[in-house]
Amino acid sequence: MRELRDRKGALLLILAIAALVGCEGNPSGSAPRPPPELPPVVLDTPENAARSALTGLQAELRAVANNDPQAAQEALEQLRALVAVKAVEKTLNRMPQFKTLFGDDLIEGYIKNWGATIAYYAEGFDFDRMRRGFVAASKVAVLVPATGREDAALIQVTCLRQEDGTWRVSRIEFVTLGTTSAPRPATQPASEP
Repeated sequence: MRELRDRKGALLLILAIAALVGCEGNPSGSAPRPPPELPPVVLDTPENAARSALTGLQAELRAVANNDPQAAQEALEQLRALVAVKAVEKTLNRMPQFKTLFGDDLIEGYIKNWGATIAYYAEGFDFDRMRRGFVAASKVAVLVPATGREDAALIQVTCLRQEDGTWRVSRIEFVTLGTTSAPRPATQPASEP
């Protein structure tokens, strides 16, 4: 009889420990949520490439904020797929200080720099007001208004047309309205009074 009571007590103790351990990682008691899916990458237009880059950066920043290194790395890999790698590497390799700044993997360092640049505004992109800035032969600037907690900014995403017809991102930076237009011709017509 005592043996049965000891077994019952041991079983109850095991069940209590299992219940406590099971609830410890999930205080609400509901099923754990899967990590958020990465946003789609669409590279058929400069606007879609810009949106893909900025939503990818949002995903990477959210993963870092949630202390989810696996999701952050997946977002970085996805972002790498939309970078105009040849153009970016050509620019970065011209100046040795970028190796110091971005590390051995220049592209990943460059992408992380984009994230650091836009982090304050990352949850405030206004894609409905996105528009083209300057347009050159195979280079288009996409302007995306964004808001932070206390101010607003204009983010320019420079996209380059690739040989396969897709658009890839070469730069993400802040701009003011005066710096977003195409360069002026060397000679301009006289203005009318």
